[in-house]
Parts: sequence; C-alpha cells; structure tokens
Amino acid sequence: MASQSKIEGIQKRIEVCQEYAHLWSELFKTFGTGGFHERKILDQDEVRFRKLVTELAKQHFRFGFYMAERFSDGDKILDILERLQDLRTVQEMSDANFNKLEVDWHTIFINMHRAVGRLMREMPPEEPEEEDNGGKKKKKGKGLAAPRAGSGTGVSSASPPPSPKMGPPGGGPPRMGPPQPGSSMPGPPKPGPPKMPPPKGP
Repeated sequence: MASQSKIEGIQKRIEVCQEYAHLWSELFKTFGTGGFHERKILDQDEVRFRKLVTELAKQHFRFGFYMAERFSDGDKILDILERLQDLRTVQEMSDANFNKLEVDWHTIFINMHRAVGRLMREMPPEEPEEEDNGGKKKKKGKGLAAPRAGSGTGVSSASPPPSPKMGPPGGGPPRMGPPQPGSSMPGPPKPGPPKMPPPKGP
C-alpha cells in the first residue's frame, strides 16, 4: 500500500501540472483564435499577453521542479516563450513561422496532459464503498475473520458455551426458598384426624 506522503506528492505534481497547462491554454487564446492576423491589437490585449508570458516564465522553474523526469520538454517551453515578445510581433510572423509556433504549442500542451495521465496512473486505487444500515456510504475495509477452533479464543464456533450450574458453594443440593405468593408450588400437607389404636381383645 502506498504511503500517505507518496500519495500527497503525486497529487501535488498533478495540481502543479494542471495549473501550468491552464496558463498555457490561456496563452494560446491570445493569438490562436480565428482572424488573428486581421484583428486590431489593443493595448489591453498586449498587457494581458505580456502578463501571461511573464507568469509562465516565472512558474516554469516550479513546474520543472515538480514534474522532473515526467516531463522532458521544459526547454521547448522556454524556446516558445522567447519567440513571444509581444502580440504585434506574433501577428507579423510569416505563415511558416506562425504555423510552426502553433504546432510547437500543441505538442507541449499534449505532452502536459500525457504527464498528468501518467501521474494519475501512479495513484493507488480507491477503496470500494459500501452502504451501512442507514444507507450512508462508507469506505469498505477489511473485516475481522471468525475465530477458528483451537485459536486460543476459548469459544467454539460450533456451539455456544454451557450454562453455569446453580447451587451453593461446595456442592450439595440446591437451596429452596419459601414459595412466593401466587406461585403454584404446593405447601406442606394438612394434618388429618388422629389415628386410633385398634381395640384390645377381651
């Protein structure tokens, strides 16, 4: 079973990669939409573009640190960012250079998602859930096995333990208390008429 620290490390790498992939996707929206070459570039467009490029450059070291050998295209990211000085420069690129920029961007983006997929496969499977009597779902754990005969529990699985014997300490017949009122236990015999001795002969 994977340790909790290992699971948290994988989750952190997935989180960092997804955050960086989101920034990478936002960058493409600034120049990868239809009609980019005919669009008028506003100052606010340039501000947003530079902000994304700067943030990607700042987060690149953090991204490379967490992904390490799981992502080998870190240098290609920096190469693309160096080509993106501003939006007007991108707009003035030749068709060949612009097409190459788009292909390189897509290659990086696909590899980011592949890295996330590999990290997710490293996660241990979740425990199945089962419902209790109240219908609430809970993690299914390992149940306790029934004790086997001779396992040292002192209880046999075949029959319940015998009932204890009642009686006074030291043995002897059990003591009987006086009958309770309303009980069906018979009382002592009632005295009959006195027996007369037989008559003596003459």
